[in-house]
Parts: sequence; structure tokens; C-alpha cells
Amino acid sequence: MPDQAERLRELVRHWELRRKQTRRTIAVASGKGGVGKTNLTVNLALALKEEGRSVTLLDADLGLANVDVVLGIPTTYTLAHVTRQEKNWQK
Repeated sequence: MPDQAERLRELVRHWELRRKQTRRTIAVASGKGGVGKTNLTVNLALALKEEGRSVTLLDADLGLANVDVVLGIPTTYTLAHVTRQEKNWQK
């Protein structure tokens, strides 16, 4: 007969497996520009990645998107390409 601790360990293993398989969405928004949304979002994405999590970072600001600038990477496509169905965001 398994003891209580074994059942608890089984529940924890099951919970950890489900947690790894669960996708979550975090949205960062503000009605005002210049309050640090991009810096917060980039640092949050980097911290989650360091924990080994899979991260997709999407800057939905159609006019002033600048995650690429903060990360120092060139941008080939924007959200506008996706909304016009010129690019699939999953590829």
C-alpha cells in the first residue's frame, strides 16, 4: 500500500508535466507611451527563456513597435504582414 508521501510525489510529477504542457498568454498594455512596456516585456521574455520556457514575443504596436530596436535585431516582418495575411505568424 503506497504511503501518503508517494501519492503526493505522484501528484507533483503530474502537476509539473501539465504545467510544462500548458500554454499561457501574458499581455502588457498601457494607454500611454513611454512608460516602459517594451523594456518590461523584453526582460520578462528573457527571464522566462532563461527558465527554459518557450517564448513568443509579439509587439502589437502597429505604429511604434520597437522590440527589434531594444533587442538589436533586424525586422523582416511586422504584425501588419500578418493582419494582411501576407505572413503566417506561426512560421
